[in-house]
Amino acid sequence: MTERIHLEDFQGFRCTSCGLCCTRRWGVGVERVIEPGIRASEFHARRESEGYIPLEVSPDSPTRATKKEDGSCVFLEEENLCGLHSELGGQGKPVGCQLYPYRPVRTPTGVYVSQSFACPPVVAGLDDNVEENRAHLAAVLSQFPDGAAELPDEEFPVSLTQRTKISWSSYLELEERLLQAYDSEKPLDSLLTMTNSILLCETIAAGEAIETWPVFPPPFLHLEFEKELLRSYLIAVISIVERENDISARIELQEALAQGHELFSMMIDAPLPEVGVGFTTTAGDSLHPIFRRYFHNTVRGKLLLAPTVVARLLAVAIGYALLEIYLLGLCRRLNCDRNDQEALARAFEIVEADAISHSIELYKFFLSFEETLSRVVNSELDG
Repeated sequence: MTERIHLEDFQGFRCTSCGLCCTRRWGVGVERVIEPGIRASEFHARRESEGYIPLEVSPDSPTRATKKEDGSCVFLEEENLCGLHSELGGQGKPVGCQLYPYRPVRTPTGVYVSQSFACPPVVAGLDDNVEENRAHLAAVLSQFPDGAAELPDEEFPVSLTQRTKISWSSYLELEERLLQAYDSEKPLDSLLTMTNSILLCETIAAGEAIETWPVFPPPFLHLEFEKELLRSYLIAVISIVERENDISARIELQEALAQGHELFSMMIDAPLPEVGVGFTTTAGDSLHPIFRRYFHNTVRGKLLLAPTVVARLLAVAIGYALLEIYLLGLCRRLNCDRNDQEALARAFEIVEADAISHSIELYKFFLSFEETLSRVVNSELDG
């Protein structure tokens, strides 16, 4: 039986051969069933003759495609074309390359997908070929079902918070409320309101089905305390992203950011603006439609499912602040405006690959944020 592929109208994709996905820092794993074809290809032999070892084999990890001196994939050739694709066709590439920029997840009601906004065509919204991409995803996943992450098909598979699990049908109901509550003009305020509302309803409902919970209220008039909490966690996340392997340097960086200093960013090789930039919003900003599409992509693509829905919403809030900070730094470095596709895609890459989904350590920060906010909500109720 063919799986249902849920693809939203805005989730089309048309490759422009920009080559950025083939020059990113991330590694590309090669499946065992794909590896023999790559090794037998003429392009693989050509790269070997040029002195490369195209596929790296390690006893502790899957086979991976290696990189050239400039950091690009060893199989990338002139004009940003894939040598494997040219010779073997799309089906001869690693599954991750076949699926990119899509990230599918299998659920009790079919396969849902999100898109990586680190891809410039995704940022640009080249979405005129949704059905073509739906057919492509179905074909790849029928051959490689492990290409989709799995959501356990249990009665209560979704962790709303660390205290409450909800059914899949209840979660789908919650998604609609989240999308209605999002405010393009005040994304941070609306995200903090969502988390506050869920934590408030969780306490008041005391086990009642989520369908009976009150509709989310409009954004609170005063979110100063929540934003101050967000700022402290934002500083911690930046320090991990920028100085991951140096604890003392991370502490020093946190102290400097807390004092409002601009520091040099190793991620963008340019000065990093003061963190307060992340909380600025401008009415009618031309990027609001892109940010709104990003949130819809996050929700519809089932990216709120880990570690908990509330922790992930808080992570998205931090992500919006990071976008503003790194985008401004990149625009200064590139001498461009906020609509520059390269700067936008790079800022989204930092948020997606280096922050929101970077490590278990950051998950702990988001869960800690949830716990702190939960205590605040409950103390206000007790008072």
